[in-house]
Amino acid sequence: MELDVKEKVKEEIDRQKKMLEKCAMIMSQVPEHLRAYQGKVFELMQKELRALEDMAKQSNI
Repeated sequence: MELDVKEKVKEEIDRQKKMLEKCAMIMSQVPEHLRAYQGKVFELMQKELRALEDMAKQSNI
């Protein structure tokens, strides 16, 4: 059971890293009037990724 959770956390970390890479590339295409909102979303996604990575480190994943 615990092994499944570890694998799911690893998969989620990988998925979010890929998504953040795509978002970073797309940011230049976002219209100026929406860029501030997209920037906030990007920051939130980065925080969530860091939290997952911290959780993985604490659990020795």
